[in-house]
Amino acid sequence: MNGNADNEEKGSEMPPATRVSTSQTPPLPRTYAVRKTVSEGLLDFALLMANASQLKALLDVKPESRDNLFIPMLTMIGLSVVMQVTVGVLLLILGSREAKTEDGANRKNAINNAVTGLILFITVVNVFVAAFGIKFSDDGAHGIP
Repeated sequence: MNGNADNEEKGSEMPPATRVSTSQTPPLPRTYAVRKTVSEGLLDFALLMANASQLKALLDVKPESRDNLFIPMLTMIGLSVVMQVTVGVLLLILGSREAKTEDGANRKNAINNAVTGLILFITVVNVFVAAFGIKFSDDGAHGIP
């Protein structure tokens, strides 16, 4: 037998833990976290549409029907929309960059953490928007409860 055949036989006798696999390796944890964050962020599009609808309904309120919650609601909805656009931009940056170095991986991790924090803050703001809500009366007029 030649040397190559001996190496092949020995390679097949090695325990599975020491063999090099030719199949695709599972994604790295950071890659998984980045992809998960990107997919979660894309789901926020529906929330952005809901905020746009709430903003339209709020701005349709007649000036004489506005009460003391008009400005806080307008501020919270506007803040939510701005933060959602910021998250979208960060997700585009996060999804388009490849972390080739440790420094690049650290930057992507920092952006990932910032996106997660912003999404949490967006959720809290929208809970308050939903709690104070926009009241629709039977005659079609809008008002703040």
